[in-house]
Amino acid sequence: MKKNAVSLLFCCCLVAVAGARFLPYPQASGAPQGKAETVISAEVFHLGNDEKKDWKSFTRAKPHDGKKISLRFSSEPNKSERAIEIRSGDVNSKCGVTLNSRRLGSLVKGKGGKGENIQYFKVPADLLKKTGNVLLVQYEEKTTDDLYFGPVVLHAHSVARMKRLAEVEVVVTSKEGPGQGLPCRLTVVRLVSKKAKIVEEPAEFKLEKSSKLAFRKGTAYTLDGRLDLALKPGKYRVYATRGFEYGLGMARVDLSPGEKRRIELVLEREVDTTGYLAGDTHIHTLTYSKHGDASVAERVVTIAGEGVEVAIATDHNHHTDYSPFTAKAGSGDHYKSVVGNEFTTSIGHFNAFPADKNAKPANHKHKDWDKLLKAVRATPGVRVVICNHPRREGFKKGPWGTIGLDPVSGEFSDGRQWLGLDAVEVINGKTLEKQVFDNFSDWFALLNAGHRLTAVAGSDSHTVAQPVGHCRTYIRSSTDDPRRINVGEVVDNILAGKVLVSMGLLADAKVNGMFSAGDLATGVGEDLEVDIEVRGPRWARASRVALFLNGRKVREEKIQHPSSAIVKYKERWVFGGPSKDVHLVVIASGPPLDNAYWTPPQDDRYVVGATNPVWIDGDGDGKFSAPGDYARALVAEHGTDGVALAKALRVHDEITVILAAGLFRKNLELVLVDIYSKLQKRSNSELEEFIEILEASRGEAFRKYAKTLDVLDLLKEPPAASRAEKKK
Repeated sequence: MKKNAVSLLFCCCLVAVAGARFLPYPQASGAPQGKAETVISAEVFHLGNDEKKDWKSFTRAKPHDGKKISLRFSSEPNKSERAIEIRSGDVNSKCGVTLNSRRLGSLVKGKGGKGENIQYFKVPADLLKKTGNVLLVQYEEKTTDDLYFGPVVLHAHSVARMKRLAEVEVVVTSKEGPGQGLPCRLTVVRLVSKKAKIVEEPAEFKLEKSSKLAFRKGTAYTLDGRLDLALKPGKYRVYATRGFEYGLGMARVDLSPGEKRRIELVLEREVDTTGYLAGDTHIHTLTYSKHGDASVAERVVTIAGEGVEVAIATDHNHHTDYSPFTAKAGSGDHYKSVVGNEFTTSIGHFNAFPADKNAKPANHKHKDWDKLLKAVRATPGVRVVICNHPRREGFKKGPWGTIGLDPVSGEFSDGRQWLGLDAVEVINGKTLEKQVFDNFSDWFALLNAGHRLTAVAGSDSHTVAQPVGHCRTYIRSSTDDPRRINVGEVVDNILAGKVLVSMGLLADAKVNGMFSAGDLATGVGEDLEVDIEVRGPRWARASRVALFLNGRKVREEKIQHPSSAIVKYKERWVFGGPSKDVHLVVIASGPPLDNAYWTPPQDDRYVVGATNPVWIDGDGDGKFSAPGDYARALVAEHGTDGVALAKALRVHDEITVILAAGLFRKNLELVLVDIYSKLQKRSNSELEEFIEILEASRGEAFRKYAKTLDVLDLLKEPPAASRAEKKK
């Protein structure tokens, strides 16, 4: 009897110990536990499937209520944030937590036992009611998973305080609008020591989803310039930026457990872009492009946060409209969005806009250049078609190689004159060329051949962290107010080449005090005066600036400027007035940036800014003629008279000479082919006459002999004489 009693007592102890974790606690829903906390439920709940016995590994209790648990409790209404603590284990499927119909988050996945998870869920201010509060824990996907959770406790303090985290309030305003929150990007990095060196690592933080926020590890965009962070104790830097037109806001903070800190940062608009709108012609979303990570709702926040004023939506093979998401976020005062599409094909990627959002996209499976581009251009509303990242697959495998572009002459192997394009991307944030001039040199060749293509720049951003507007197209505009942007004017000025391209620097040029990018400079006279200015934020540097005439570098200078300079370079260059038309382009470049707050998807190789051409009317006929136009006219005039052509070319530049030489050779080949054809016809005729005067038998014998002869080829070089014959 004694032995049985001891055994029974031992078993009871085991059950008691096990029940501490796995068996239901006595219900104490809403029982007050002092001012600091309220136990919503002391019970441990088990969600699982009776048909699958996995749950027996951690409890003998049968699954509770199958797929969800609903807990009702009373509480004092909360004027400030509070925290709900939930313990859970064996969570392998998505299981959501909702309070009063508001989703708080998901139970973290992981095994139970020693790996039991303790989570704190943020309860926003004014969510709790005096009675009738409902906490719902339920599976959010089809599953036969088993899990347990509980107890559940409501704390009087915030999540940050419960975790002993530091609470940081960040407020960003602009120098131009004191006291007004400014849309911006906040980059938060933790300072850690590695190999005796302090390095910056993206900080871990969690934020509640909002239509006014977009965030990833170490990065957050805010529409109102405000952000509340809960950070682990440690040393941090907080950077505030708003694209390259603005300066840098930075604060260094050392945070202790439970500390509360307020950081106020002021951004100054440093780079003057008066008369131009900051555009990004190449933007993606996960929602419609199906890769990357930025949803449309997040994208509209990042656009405002980077200070982009013209946002062209270019998801893959989809007409994307940001308007509904812009309205929901309330970001419409900061930019104008344009419906567009990146037609993604086997022969290249082409952005087209503005598009009718309700129109059916063109067939992107065309493999013929002309059929594809005609279909794209036929899309209702489309006026601009851009060839994107033309060297992404290398020159030969890219779109230029596909249609046989000669990178020197700008001509195509099939002799085509129609490209179906209005612009070409010379800077792409996602596929930055190793050498700054690679795409520019191809563009120059096309301009020289007579293809009037506007140079543009686009970020090609697919993610939240990759800055939209990292590469920009600055479009001339009659307004600097995003609320008054006219899309028709934007399109007209892109087509006219009244555009500057930028990635960290802005290069501008004015000819004879009045002509800028896209203008036809007439009456230039004996001197060509070019006022050059290179601008950029204090956190960027410029090192070189060069001027190109018809794609040929005619002058380059090194730039040295103080670290605090916004205007990096400002000089007047004077050249002799050209006698023939030339296109003038200025390109400025600088060293790569090494920071955490302006990060492209790959390491920066340089910063760069360039103009579109100023078209110089050197011959004074009131219009612009490209080198290819001159070359075609001269060859048409002089035909196969090489001496006369060479004499006429003496007053033209080297690119015109190269183009004329190529055309002259083609022309000469056509003439020779024609002569050869005529000679062959004549010889055949005379041979027939000769045969007719012979006797029939002899004529027949000669015909047989003639069939054994090779075809007459006047263009074929005669065989080289043997050494013996030469000696003879």
